[in-house]
Amino acid sequence: SSVIITNNIQVTLLAFGFGLTAGVGTSILLILNGVHLGSVAAWMTLHGKQKALWGWIMPHGATELLAICLAGAAGYLLATAIVVPGEVRRSTALKRIGGDALRIEIGCMVMLVIAGLIEGFLSPSSINYSNRIAVLAVSLIIWTVYFLTVGQRGEKSAAATSH
Repeated sequence: SSVIITNNIQVTLLAFGFGLTAGVGTSILLILNGVHLGSVAAWMTLHGKQKALWGWIMPHGATELLAICLAGAAGYLLATAIVVPGEVRRSTALKRIGGDALRIEIGCMVMLVIAGLIEGFLSPSSINYSNRIAVLAVSLIIWTVYFLTVGQRGEKSAAATSH
C-alpha cells in the first residue's frame, strides 16, 4: 500500500510542479496518464477482462483519478501565473497564487493516502462487483459534498476579505 501511495503522490507532485513549464509538462503528464489507463483498458477489453479491470479500479479510482486531475489543476494555476501574470512580475504572481496551488496539492496527497489504502486493501479483496460499484458511488458522493462544502466556505471567506 505504501508503494502505491508513494507512486501516486509522485505523479501528483509532477503534475503540480510541471505547471512551472507554463503548463506544458502538466499537459503531457496528464495526457500520458490518460493514454496509459486507456491502453490498459483497451487491452483488457480486447481480452474480455474489462470487468476485472474496472472491478479493481472502481473502489479507489474515483479518489485517485480526481486527485491527479486536481493536481493538474494546481499545476495550471502555477502556469497561469507564468503565462498571464497580469500587471505584476511573474514572481509576484507565483507568490500570490502559489499558496492556493500548494494547498490543492497537499489536499491531493491526502486524497491519495485514502485511495492507496483502498487500493491496497479493498481493491484486491473478494468483495463482489456490486459492492465495488457501491464504494465508487459513495466515494463520488463524499467528494462531491466535500468540495461543494469547502468551495462554499472558500467563496464566503474570499467575499468577506474583499470588503
